[in-house]
Amino acid sequence: MMASGRDIHARLAPPELLNTTPEKNAAETGWEALLRNWIDQQLLRGNEAEIAKQIIPAVESILIKAALNFTHGKRHEAAILLGYGRNTLTRKIQELGI
Repeated sequence: MMASGRDIHARLAPPELLNTTPEKNAAETGWEALLRNWIDQQLLRGNEAEIAKQIIPAVESILIKAALNFTHGKRHEAAILLGYGRNTLTRKIQELGI
């Protein structure tokens, strides 16, 4: 059953419309399912342009903040945890406004 009104929600759309299968969605859990749902909603709204430009900085910001929190602000250790060089981490912190 589709939603009444003007908004169409990805969770209510049939799998063939989303170009996915129920089995694939069943394998996604937690944050992956939430991210997939957000992406599906953006696509259904016609916001398919620049989805990666929206989500990648948000994910990097979360990763960097978590690593800095874990290392009590020690950038060198946070960079190692993330697989970044120290200079790369410093640049990303500046770019993302962290």
